[in-house]
Amino acid sequence: MTGTVLTAAALSAVFHAWWNILARQHDRPRDCLAAMAIATASMCLVVLPLCGLPHFEAWPWLAAASIANVLYLRLLGGAYAQHDFCAVYGIVRATVPAILFLAGAFYLGEKTEWAGRLGLAVVTASILFFAVAGGAAYRLGYKTIARSTSVGLILACAIFLDVQGIRAAGNTVMDVVAYAAASSLLTAAGILAVTAVNGGNVISVLLNNTARCYAGAALLLVAYLLGMWAYAQGPIGLVAPIRESSILVAGALAVFILRDKVTYGQWAAMLLATVGIVLVQSG
Repeated sequence: MTGTVLTAAALSAVFHAWWNILARQHDRPRDCLAAMAIATASMCLVVLPLCGLPHFEAWPWLAAASIANVLYLRLLGGAYAQHDFCAVYGIVRATVPAILFLAGAFYLGEKTEWAGRLGLAVVTASILFFAVAGGAAYRLGYKTIARSTSVGLILACAIFLDVQGIRAAGNTVMDVVAYAAASSLLTAAGILAVTAVNGGNVISVLLNNTARCYAGAALLLVAYLLGMWAYAQGPIGLVAPIRESSILVAGALAVFILRDKVTYGQWAAMLLATVGIVLVQSG
């Protein structure tokens, strides 16, 4: 895996962590996540005429990924509202690398050295340890684990479908931008349809929290572009542990931005993740 791909995945994790912190601060995280997705789509609507639509071969993957993304955002917001944030985020992010590693190995035929496999295990363990060390251990009930794991599985499916779509679209930077714009618009349309059926009012949340939603939209868009480009260029089994280590980045940012208390165990988890990322790069 090249240094450029590694850097893109790491930066994607940073921007994604900021996006989650903004959603975490809102008292209605599900509606805030949906409103940010709508804001992202409005930004992409401006970009779409400049980059055009993705190639025809990408559309089946694009449609399937958009459905998975809508389902992911809805379930993630509900999990945040009903369970401990750190526990949910930790389990979701720990599930994704393992699923994508298996998909890369068995479906795409990706081969990794022992260092890469060990790095994957270390990063995954560090993410789970980060959640537990933050005091979430006593809140890791059956429902929390089951719901968070299912959300992680859906997210892994969405990422896998997106990667296949981007590779079908052509893999260049403009292909990724065109795909991202189309994906954002389809996802936003799905969210509006779901919220209309469920009686939600995402537009009012967007209008009442314009600055927060558009800040989150910018972070989400940059994180998506960097992450998807990295996934498309490198083996997804090795990109995933770096990209999904955003919870550890969020922990560091929470100290300086939210003034949250981070335990010694969580600092140890961040150090452990750094070791794992080095191993992944070696693999």
